[in-house]
Amino acid sequence: MSLQKILKNQTISFYEYMENCLYHNEYGYYSTKNNVFNKDGDFYTASSISKAFAHCIYNFIYSLGLEDINILELGGGNGFLSQNILDKNKNLIKNYFLYEPNKAMRLLQQKTLKHYDVVFLDKLPVKDKKPIIVIANEVLDAMPVHLYLKKEHMYFEKMVCVGSENSFVLKNVDNIPSQAKDILDRYNNQDYVVSYNPNIVTFLKNLQSISSSVLLLFFDYGYKEYELFNDVRNGQSPRGFYKHLLVNNPLANMAKMDLTYNVNYSSLVKNAIDCGYEFEGYTLQSSFIMELLQDENYDTQEKNAIKQLCFDDSIFNAFKAICFSKNFKANVLGFKRDISHKM
Repeated sequence: MSLQKILKNQTISFYEYMENCLYHNEYGYYSTKNNVFNKDGDFYTASSISKAFAHCIYNFIYSLGLEDINILELGGGNGFLSQNILDKNKNLIKNYFLYEPNKAMRLLQQKTLKHYDVVFLDKLPVKDKKPIIVIANEVLDAMPVHLYLKKEHMYFEKMVCVGSENSFVLKNVDNIPSQAKDILDRYNNQDYVVSYNPNIVTFLKNLQSISSSVLLLFFDYGYKEYELFNDVRNGQSPRGFYKHLLVNNPLANMAKMDLTYNVNYSSLVKNAIDCGYEFEGYTLQSSFIMELLQDENYDTQEKNAIKQLCFDDSIFNAFKAICFSKNFKANVLGFKRDISHKM
């Protein structure tokens, strides 16, 4: 495990630390935790809180008017999102692919979806001419990142090393790429941290390669760039979630808690457009849900879950929906209350 390097008085990037803590096949968080998404775990996702979230995504897909619906879900969590989408109408969806490279998570999804016609993948599917809809719920914030900052007009990368009493600490090292400098230089941001994902462009290009016609629908917490880099949020400092509590020190509870950060949506839009995507819309996740929620016979518990997703202070402003397309001819719903100004 790369973390062993630290114990030998070496330093590693936060990218390497995060990658190993979350995804190491033997020791990583997602390989060793039985279920991270329930009340006994560390956090909930929207699909764990309410099945109506999946129903709204289904309504979004149905509104596109496609004859053959092919869906690729990235990540997949505990499988509840796939399950609730397919429960709406299994016959309408021709192919449902679930891409999950982590073996332990894939086994959990296979258990949840054992009675459903889902194709489980550990690699992205090969290119097809048929249109495909890619869904990713809280995937972007879990992609490993480097940490960069500007301090007294100098640029640094925050590296992980051993401090006093064998505790892990972040150490500033003079090493930073030009892309991160560009973000830091756009603001007078002393000590503002940039969580820089070096794989985001490759990620977006790989999704283009699976079909000649692609629609991307992402959900995640994050903000526009100017909303991140100010004296209120101080950039994109990573954090953890442990037993449903926010942990500000990302080096605590090594490999035993979720690691995450706010997505820089301004940067994501720029990267997607540079890759040749069309930008379809950006809105609050709650606005997406309210626009696509249909009058169904939900019980009281589900109605309360919907209220939590749409009106809870911790969810309302942070979680967003964003959509991109490539050679995909359709009018998308869910973005009537677009908030992409000043992106």
